[in-house]
This record gives sequence, structure tokens and C-alpha cells, in this order.
Amino acid sequence: MGRIKTCRQCGVPLGVGKDVTWHENGVITQAKDPDHRLIFYESDSLDDLFKGIEELIGIPIEHIVIESKRRVTRDYVEKQVPPFVRKVLHRYGPNILSNRIRLMAIDYGYGDIKLADIRNKGDDDDFQAISIRHPYSLPLFCGDSVGTKEAMDGRDFKVSWEQVGDHDFLITSRVGKHPIELQEWLDKKEYEFKPGDLKYKRCASCGVPLGVARCRWNLEEGTILDPGTGRRMAVFSPNSIEVILKDLESELGESVPEAVIEAQRRFVRNILGREEAFVNQPGYREMAGLRGLGYLRKVDIEDKRCTTVIENACLPLFMVGTIKGLFEMVTENESADHSWELLPDGDLVVELEA
Repeated sequence: MGRIKTCRQCGVPLGVGKDVTWHENGVITQAKDPDHRLIFYESDSLDDLFKGIEELIGIPIEHIVIESKRRVTRDYVEKQVPPFVRKVLHRYGPNILSNRIRLMAIDYGYGDIKLADIRNKGDDDDFQAISIRHPYSLPLFCGDSVGTKEAMDGRDFKVSWEQVGDHDFLITSRVGKHPIELQEWLDKKEYEFKPGDLKYKRCASCGVPLGVARCRWNLEEGTILDPGTGRRMAVFSPNSIEVILKDLESELGESVPEAVIEAQRRFVRNILGREEAFVNQPGYREMAGLRGLGYLRKVDIEDKRCTTVIENACLPLFMVGTIKGLFEMVTENESADHSWELLPDGDLVVELEA
């Protein structure tokens, strides 16, 4: 079993400094694939968001989240790993593949992952069981697990999970049809990222921003904790979340975007106090940049109106809900009016009025 090597100076896993790049324009990318955008974000908020959407629309959504993430993960693995490599790993190296995934999961804060059992004889009784402790998001990891299995195997699988301990789950993928068929989307429109001037203080050894390096990586549990907020963090793709939200809207209707904004607004107001919103206001640009959410170009507050512009934006519904929640705390308003637009050049413009 491979060991995680950490930076002697800051303690962050070396894989993070090697594989993840924080840019001055509020964008995080994968070093070997600069077109693959990442974010460093509160992972606990993901399942809270999904639960909040369910409460607001009154319909279970876990099966849609899992299926959407499965499709994104399978597509990504198939594009990144050549077919002959997938074939060899599938046939001869499931333990090697499992160990690689485990090491990446610890680097990225996904939890402690192990291959529990596998049957790989090429018939309909084949299955794979993955145990995970402290998953960063249970439905997202289910999608990750079955999507990776499909990419390596070449067949369709269905996935199920069961809780086997306080923080332990068993994720089982078996040969079978998908529970739902989601609409195929065209590739996301790409745009040139605008420059920025964020000057992060970085670890002199591994190059990770010190605002990230202050977080605590628990290498036994595969978790990342922000000691300043007490919240769990993880590195993951914003595109996969955006595809999930688009799939939810396609399946459940036009009310989903507003449900996402409202769920995120409630989450922000529940985890932040009014004092924290005030005290941290000068650091919002760096906070957003360290998370890879874009470059906060403008925040104009006049009377009870606010205009916010974020360049190189991602997760626009998240950001609208976040900005709305913060604005309401600052203005002591319980329900601000909002409008927003994602421009073709990647700018997110949010208008609020108390």
C-alpha cells in the first residue's frame, strides 16, 4: 500500500502541490490538464445542498445526482486513460488502480478508500465493492465509483450503498442497466480566462498557497479541515456539479435553479454569523480565489443595493446564493430580491436589493 508523502515545510501532501495549480485570476486547474478546472471548497455543503433542494422541491434527487456524476466521471476517465491502459488495469491490476485512487482521494479530501471485494470474470455476476470512510459526499462518491468502474470495464453498471459504521459505507457496483437515462448535453462553452492580480503567499518548498496549507490533512481518514472555520474541504471539479444541476433542472423542472440559490443562501446564513460576514469582507477576493471560484472584480454597495461582478466565474447558482446570504446578513434583511446573469465572457453579474 502506497504512502502519502508530505511537504516537509508546510505538511501538505506533495501530490497537491504537484497536481493542482492556483492561478492569480481566481482559477484552479489540474497541472497536467490546464483545461480541467478544479475548486477547493467546503465539501460538507454539497450533501447539505442536495438535501436542501429535496426539501424545497419535495422530491428525492439522490438517484439523479449519482447518475449524473457517474456519466461525468466515466467520460473523464475514458478521455484521460488510453484504452489499452484501461484494458490492462481492468484485467490485471485492480489493486494497483485501487491504490492509485486511494492516494488521490487522500490528497483531495475524498475519504479513506479501499477495495473491499471484486469479481471480474466477464459475465453478468461481476461486481466491485469499495469501502469508504468519511466520504466527501456520499452520492458524488457513488457516482465516482461506478463511473470509474464502467470506464475500466467498458460495460454498464448499477450502484448501491449501505452504511456499515458510524462513518463507514460500502459502495457496490454490479453489472446492470442505469436506473435513469439522462439527456446528453453539448460540451460546455469555453472562454478565455481573464487575468488577475492575486498574489498568494506560497510555501517556499511545494508552492501551495499558505491560505490552503493552513488546512489540516488527516492522512488516516482522507479528510481536509479548515481550522479557521472548522469546516471540511475537498478538491473537485465544478463542471461535474454544474452538469448535475443542469440534469436536475432537465428532469425536475425550471424551479431547480431558484431552489439551488435558496438552499445555498440558507446554508451560508446557517454557517456564518453577521460578525464573520463583516470581519472577513476585505478578504473575500482572496477567499474566492483560494477556492477557485473566480476573480471578485467588483462589489458596489449603496444604500440597500449591491452589484457584484465575478470574472472567470464557475458554479453561478452557488455564488448567487452565497452572495445573497452574505448581503442579507450585512443589511440585516431576511429576503433580498436578486437577479443575475452569466455573460458570454465568463463574468457573473449579481444584482441585489434589500
